[in-house]
Amino acid sequence: MKTGILPRQQPINCITSRFSACPMVLDLTRTEFNFVNDVPHFDTYIISERKFAAIAAAAGATIIMNNQSQFDSAALKARMLADRHPGERHPLDVGAEAVARYFKIEDECAQAVRLKLLNARHDATQQPGRQE
Repeated sequence: MKTGILPRQQPINCITSRFSACPMVLDLTRTEFNFVNDVPHFDTYIISERKFAAIAAAAGATIIMNNQSQFDSAALKARMLADRHPGERHPLDVGAEAVARYFKIEDECAQAVRLKLLNARHDATQQPGRQE
């Protein structure tokens, strides 16, 4: 699914049918705040983040992937698939709890930056000699 700034979710293609259910993958292509850093943009980001966290939880997502494989070792772990035995966990599978923690961290980081922006705006209006 690809909607607005939300990443897409998709099941992993199983190598063979001998493996149990395929885990749900989140393809996260936005892992940094590469947008205008102001309160309205962070409000939108936080709403989007919470919406996608709910989608991931409902889908039972257990894998997080992004476009920076040097941070999650995705290329190396994908090569491990050839040696995977029936019943073994997918090398990229971190579990639903880790996926939920990922979203909580992103949410809290965005809230922290948003509060910093609000504080800076407040400080700017409280400067001596400034009239509102």
